[in-house]
Amino acid sequence: YTDRPDDPMSAQRRIGEAAAVRDCVLERVTDPARSRFLILGDCNDTKDSKALQRLMRRGKIEVAGLLAATDRRGESWTHAYRKEDSYSRVDHILVSPALRTAVQSGAAYIYDGPGVKEASDHRPVAVMLELTVPPPSAATPRGEWP
Repeated sequence: YTDRPDDPMSAQRRIGEAAAVRDCVLERVTDPARSRFLILGDCNDTKDSKALQRLMRRGKIEVAGLLAATDRRGESWTHAYRKEDSYSRVDHILVSPALRTAVQSGAAYIYDGPGVKEASDHRPVAVMLELTVPPPSAATPRGEWP
């Protein structure tokens, strides 16, 4: 990610990448409202960014929703930019509408235990799911995942 003046197309590329991921998901699930899946990782974008909004919706169709996440102290940052002494949340877990009820405690969490600062400039996000076997009529993925 960059917002540098010498890379003015960065935001547009990121929106395009988010749309490509979203479209890949929509090619593989019959109905996001009935299919269970997660999209997660280092998105290098904040929750209100155009790229993340593009990932979560296509028109009126909700593809996935962003899970709230905090660490044991209630802090929500996942990335530390030490050069500028700044913190932001750019690592996310998005959950399909059908999987939302399986999220324990209704939220994800950010690991802040031993070794996390030495491992990376990002902190890991995780979610606990309580899964049940879906009914036979539930939507199933089409094709193979890459």
